[in-house]
Amino acid sequence: MFKNNISTPTKLVFLLIVLNILDFWTTHYAMSRGAEEMNPLVNFLIAHTGSLWSVLWLKIVVLSVVIIPYYVIESKKNIWKSQRMTYMLMGLNAIFAYTVVSNSFRVYETMIMQA
Repeated sequence: MFKNNISTPTKLVFLLIVLNILDFWTTHYAMSRGAEEMNPLVNFLIAHTGSLWSVLWLKIVVLSVVIIPYYVIESKKNIWKSQRMTYMLMGLNAIFAYTVVSNSFRVYETMIMQA
């Protein structure tokens, strides 16, 4: 009934954005309940800025640096048909999916400990 004109890499970019939002939300929720950040780079950033919100801004900047140039390049080189790009996005999504699942377990543990 509907034509699926959305390419696989575009879907993977959308999933990457969703997973980053979930990563931030689960991290924020867990840390607001007393959990500690396990990523040493993010922990360093939080320690020096005093806010977890700086991590959100970093995610926005990094995703913008990744996504915007590829959409510009796509119109010229059609990079989305590259298997290398698809595999890179799949790898990034796997890393963030693992992070979200890990954070979700930490959220669950903090909820159990507080009950």
